Amino acid sequence: KEYIPGVVIYAVIAASSIFLFNRLITLPIESAPIIGTVVLISNVLYGIMIAMAILLSIIAVHRGSHSAVFYLLAWVPLFTTIILRLAAIYGVIEMGTLVMNGMYPAFALEALILSVGIAGKIREQRRIEGAQRLKLESLASTDPLTGLYNRRRITDIAETTLNSITIHQPLTTTVAVLVVDIDHFKRVNDTWGHDVGDVVLKQVAATIKQTCRSGEVVARWGGEEFTVLLPSSDSSNALKVAERIRRNVENIPLSRIKPVSYRITVSIGLSTAIANETTFVEQFKQADEALYQAKESGRNTVRAHIAVA
Repeated sequence: KEYIPGVVIYAVIAASSIFLFNRLITLPIESAPIIGTVVLISNVLYGIMIAMAILLSIIAVHRGSHSAVFYLLAWVPLFTTIILRLAAIYGVIEMGTLVMNGMYPAFALEALILSVGIAGKIREQRRIEGAQRLKLESLASTDPLTGLYNRRRITDIAETTLNSITIHQPLTTTVAVLVVDIDHFKRVNDTWGHDVGDVVLKQVAATIKQTCRSGEVVARWGGEEFTVLLPSSDSSNALKVAERIRRNVENIPLSRIKPVSYRITVSIGLSTAIANETTFVEQFKQADEALYQAKESGRNTVRAHIAVA
């Protein structure tokens, strides 16, 4: 469909030009000098414009423009027919059928090639714009250090997930939220600096991501705190996931977090609720309260929010 507008436009221009030229050559013989002058001047001017266009196309191709190749291929045949026509006007060659009607196929070929080139350029531009849009969306929704989703993105995903579960799944379907916090992270930054702290953050983030399964969403909430959304998960499963995360983080090899000389641990709070009876904000608050209990219990442990009847 992208080819059609260009073909139509060029076809109209070509047909109009040829029609006017044919009207000129059918005027009375006494008008021949004027007609000849008009035809000569128009051919010369047209030839100069096409020659300049070809020159610019050659320069563009030399500079690496792929689309300029189409313009070059389109204008060379048309320029050739103009040169042949000028040669016939000056008597260098005969004004035969090929020279007289050569512009018909030249215009058609020009329209076709240019349409292909323009369509290709449009597709390439759309591809570039699409890639740029995806990059901007990724930057807006991703934590640049860890590559995990950021706070805004997981909030959007969580609310969408809760709505979807409420509509499409049984009313008793539950959802769990984990809040994971690195223990004594300030000590790492104070002792070895923020560069080492960043290494620890990336290692913990990767461990949490690898521990979770498909459909479970992991995000960096901020600082040394992470959030995990477990759709369609009950308390028992959520506790198992939280315990796996705690254990796997504790077992991160020291060689990956040099020069830190002790094992990194995390405290985790979790909240489980029926999807149609809660919001992500409420669940996060409950999980955060459970996290506080885990910290108060000595850290490196998991605590679940207990709903008050």
